[in-house]
Amino acid sequence: MNMTLTFVLALLPIIWLIIALTILKIPGFKACAIGMGIAYILAVFVWKMPLFDSITAVVEGAAPYTFSWLTTPGLWIILSAIIGGKIQGATFLKIFSIFKNTVFQLSKTIITIISIMASAKLMGYSGMISSIAMMFVSLTGSFYPLFAPLLGAIGTFVTGSGTSASVLFGGLQLETSVALNLNQSWIAASNTAGAITAKMISPQSIAVAVAAVNLQGKESVLLKGAIKYFILFLIIVGIFTYTGIQILF
Repeated sequence: MNMTLTFVLALLPIIWLIIALTILKIPGFKACAIGMGIAYILAVFVWKMPLFDSITAVVEGAAPYTFSWLTTPGLWIILSAIIGGKIQGATFLKIFSIFKNTVFQLSKTIITIISIMASAKLMGYSGMISSIAMMFVSLTGSFYPLFAPLLGAIGTFVTGSGTSASVLFGGLQLETSVALNLNQSWIAASNTAGAITAKMISPQSIAVAVAAVNLQGKESVLLKGAIKYFILFLIIVGIFTYTGIQILF
């Protein structure tokens, strides 16, 4: 398949995310999206249509995920909240009532985060993330340091995590820096800097932010306000990386 076409196809999930954050806030589109979701569930689980056959080949070889309860910070945060509540005189009924209300308040956010993480896993296993990255490498050449932070930013935008962005693109960044005879430390650092910069426009971060201040439905407004600062910071990081490598190395 043509590399440009592969790159465009790999970008489609990210493009759809941006579009969805905007148009799904228009009255009528929510009902349409809900209807499509119900139809999908009926098709897979009720009518037993083989919609997952093509997906099975995509995720073959994926490492199984192990959830370690005792080392998960969320567990200890919940336990600390219960202990703190009891120290302050709250009953277990009151504590769990607050917990239930919190879960209901964040239910849409929880679904959003799970859906985005699932999309990110599929993009990683299918090779879409690698296709996007390799296209940037082939297009930029010696100017790669100027654009290296953008890869980290894409990783964070898709996964919502700077750590995940480093996992997705860290190896590629190092291999590219060796191939282009660039300083590996600077390229790796630029990936992390770009990843951190993209936290302000990550759908997960936005979903959590609007839920925390009870502004559900305002995601597109927050994205519109933050994206100009994201672009500014990303340009600064790119120029700093490129200039630093040229001067110091």
